[in-house]
Amino acid sequence: MSLESLLTHSVSFQRKSPTRDASGGAVEGYTAVTGSADIPCLVQASSGTATRTLGQRQVVITHAVYFAADPGWVRGDRIYWAEGPMYFTVHGVEDMGGQARAWRAECTKVEA
Repeated sequence: MSLESLLTHSVSFQRKSPTRDASGGAVEGYTAVTGSADIPCLVQASSGTATRTLGQRQVVITHAVYFAADPGWVRGDRIYWAEGPMYFTVHGVEDMGGQARAWRAECTKVEA
């Protein structure tokens, strides 16, 4: 069985694009990344409560999203899973096994 046959979901992703409001205050927003729609993947809820230390803080990992290729995401990107529908914040992406065949993004479910 190939990895691709297990990727039964699809997601799109967005990158932070901070803007300013009318009074000049920072407003956090996200912008869709070109070519980032309908990326085949597998979205899987974490079993139990997993925490990771990122810098000086700990985050709770609620989901893992698996891919057959490097999605090019960085910490802070946001994933949209229409089938959920759910949004996730990306906390880290790793090459599982170090052979660039399977990738995992560790994420936290967030409100839109």
